[in-house]
Amino acid sequence: MRTCQQVFSATFIGHVEASYDDRALTNELCTPVPHPNTDIDFLRSNLQNVTNAACWGRDPGLKAWLHNARLDGFTRPENLENARGLPEDLLHQVTGNLSKLIAEAETNT
Repeated sequence: MRTCQQVFSATFIGHVEASYDDRALTNELCTPVPHPNTDIDFLRSNLQNVTNAACWGRDPGLKAWLHNARLDGFTRPENLENARGLPEDLLHQVTGNLSKLIAEAETNT
């Protein structure tokens, strides 16, 4: 669910599975982040990290859980709104630019 954070990701999956009944929603919230093995994977993992964070930020209960999750070393109270509440146009710019970089990198390899 987050790059190279297997323990947090396992805890996150457990929380989502215990808290949500909607299978489509649990699958959306628990989209895997590819493990980076190459330089292009760095871009792929960042793209999925941003996408996951935006998805999580739309759920008030999940934001509260992240705020209190001791295994989550990345979410801080002051970052919840900034990192999880990106304006949609900015989010689309970020994900669009990462997607372009990935496509360019893949054609040059």
